[in-house]
Amino acid sequence: MHVVWTIISIQYILKNEGDEPARGMFVVESNFAQTSFVKKQHSQYSCEIVLDGETRSLEVARSFKTDGRVSALRVTDACDRLQFNFEPNEDAGFITDTLTFRRPDAYGSVREDSKTLITSFFWDVDLPVGRAVEKNINFSVTGVPSRKRNPSTPL
Repeated sequence: MHVVWTIISIQYILKNEGDEPARGMFVVESNFAQTSFVKKQHSQYSCEIVLDGETRSLEVARSFKTDGRVSALRVTDACDRLQFNFEPNEDAGFITDTLTFRRPDAYGSVREDSKTLITSFFWDVDLPVGRAVEKNINFSVTGVPSRKRNPSTPL
């Protein structure tokens, strides 16, 4: 059973009040900072998108990009047992990457210090003078459902 803790509808209104048509890319970015520093853990976060109506798991250690056709994103935080769900009102392009922070340690060696997962929806925008376009993203935070552990399955 999922318990929804937060539901937010985010509305962006892009309006061209200039004297010439406006063309470009509109990007909405969300960042997820590393909060667990357990050495054996591969990644604190996992990502799933709905691409062309099919759910697809992404390997967060690798960059991923697709132009259009993404209708949902779920980022799961395994440590805090939370799911962050994003649903744009229209299909979007999507990109994900990991930003790695490296700092010198006490001995002068540069070491990986932390990571941030970056996720971005994007749309091409072509606005004639005096026109506006609306983009909406429904965002929710839920708890990760608990699974009953099968004794024969390793942890």
